[in-house]
Amino acid sequence: MIKKVRFDSTTHQRMGAIKKKVLLLLYAGIGLGLTRRPDKQWQIIRTLSKEWKEIHRATLHRAVESLYQSHLVEKKKNKDGTTTMILTHEGRRTTLHYKLENITLSKKKKWDGKWYVVMYDIPEKKRALREILFNRLKTMGFVELQHSVFVYPHDCRRELEFVIEAYEARKYIRCMEVTYIDDESVLRKKFKIHKVQ
Repeated sequence: MIKKVRFDSTTHQRMGAIKKKVLLLLYAGIGLGLTRRPDKQWQIIRTLSKEWKEIHRATLHRAVESLYQSHLVEKKKNKDGTTTMILTHEGRRTTLHYKLENITLSKKKKWDGKWYVVMYDIPEKKRALREILFNRLKTMGFVELQHSVFVYPHDCRRELEFVIEAYEARKYIRCMEVTYIDDESVLRKKFKIHKVQ
């Protein structure tokens, strides 16, 4: 008799978390050794780091197979007959969006007098991108100076580069580092910062 396995919402959530972790590990360059069995199922032949060992092998196998079927990862054959999983373009984009969830900016009270300004001019046909970027900057803690112009009081260039890359929006965005903004006192109150003398 064939036993049916039931997958409840908790199971799906757990698998989703595992797939997310697999994508993030691959993005970080943490490799996974695989081979393809005759039945075309992936077999994990070695785990190269402790990060992979933290995931149960059967669960990891299902996650890898699901990601492959979803075209988020693809195989790269090695000379020794093994296979390396690499992110596809879509897989990389998905991973970047996962990483966006964890971006945090400095919230120091002391301030060096520099402002980091983001301006964007996104066409109407890309309204969805414009709204996503607006919400992302607000979530990160930026203050809107005026329409499509945001400011932050601490160095956030690396985080901004990540956001720009994740949304593939480089041609629409300009970033600046400035030392003067009129009516600066209003911004300093909003960010609750004081200038270091």
